Amino acid sequence: MNNDPLVIEAKEIRQAAEELLLSSLFEYQGEAVGTRAALSASIAAENYADCFIRDSVPSALVFLLQGRSEIVRNF
Repeated sequence: MNNDPLVIEAKEIRQAAEELLLSSLFEYQGEAVGTRAALSASIAAENYADCFIRDSVPSALVFLLQGRSEIVRNF
């Protein structure tokens, strides 16, 4: 077991990022179809096309690397 503080911190950061990514998923008819560009409902999405590219592409890459292509297929 590695007790290096940097390794422990990296694992905590990755776990927090994973939790945020999963909390940003939204579903349609019971299937994950994408991720929200923002978790705040008070912010207007006037630049939705820019947000889609900026936020969905990195999310899709993470899901593909995790072998979860079914989510990406529904984007």
